[in-house]
Amino acid sequence: MAGAMAQRIAEAQVAIQQKAFYTARDYLQEVLEEDPDHPQALALYGYVLALGFREYERGLDCIRQAIEREMYRPEWYVWMAEIYLRLGDRKSAVEAVETALRWDPHHRGALALRSKMGFRRRPVLPFLPRSHPLNVWLGKLRHRLLERNRR
Repeated sequence: MAGAMAQRIAEAQVAIQQKAFYTARDYLQEVLEEDPDHPQALALYGYVLALGFREYERGLDCIRQAIEREMYRPEWYVWMAEIYLRLGDRKSAVEAVETALRWDPHHRGALALRSKMGFRRRPVLPFLPRSHPLNVWLGKLRHRLLERNRR
């Protein structure tokens, strides 16, 4: 049984890479019929629902259920971030990426998504608004100093 489920999950992953979302969904539904709480199948199913069928909220719910069972999987947080971005919820996407990086600071998917989203440092003076002239000036100064140190 476990071997057959692992095989279906592997086939679903290949189907996802090929953007064959109907096929992936069918494989994952078979796994979830046997084990409705299978974390990896739940996470993949949620990802497929969101990306392939635009069922974003349902997809997020499935991934959240998977994370409740195995919270240490950074790729699942990256998938959530991708879905949040499609929903226009940048704040939640940033939080999901940060969580992924807490679990694995070198996770390529999380680092790539963070780079794609654009990463902003905290304002130099957090008690002032980001747009305050002092924060703007100090931020530019910090940026120049950091760039100089990288060379």
